[in-house]
Amino acid sequence: MKSREHGESKVSVVVVWEFFSLLVNKLLGKYVPLKFMLFVAVGFTGVFVHMATLYITNQIMQWQFIYAQSLSVFVAMTSNYFLNNAFTFNDSKHTGIFVFKRSYKFLYYLFTGYTNQCLCGHNCEFAGNVMVVGRHSRGQL
Repeated sequence: MKSREHGESKVSVVVVWEFFSLLVNKLLGKYVPLKFMLFVAVGFTGVFVHMATLYITNQIMQWQFIYAQSLSVFVAMTSNYFLNNAFTFNDSKHTGIFVFKRSYKFLYYLFTGYTNQCLCGHNCEFAGNVMVVGRHSRGQL
């Protein structure tokens, strides 16, 4: 194969991604909006990132579940933020220092919600390796 003599190829990962996005939009766009499909795909990657991080920290590294779960939630939220910034919200993507400012704010609010939901002592209970939330909330506090 002959190498290029002048310039660089215009084909990049972004161009290939946009091509496949347009192709999927052409095939399924009248049924489901493309942005929604991208958002769902990024959400699924977050589930896999969370489960992989939880498995590594809890099963392999033998961390206590509460610490492994907290780190897994943080890693999944971070990966989802950056993937959504790169792919789902490509038209209004944050760049430079704003990426970190916005991600800090995003992660702060999400992690605050996670803390309120799961780490409140009277509402959580451990059953083996699984955290059960709200078991004591049947009419009693």
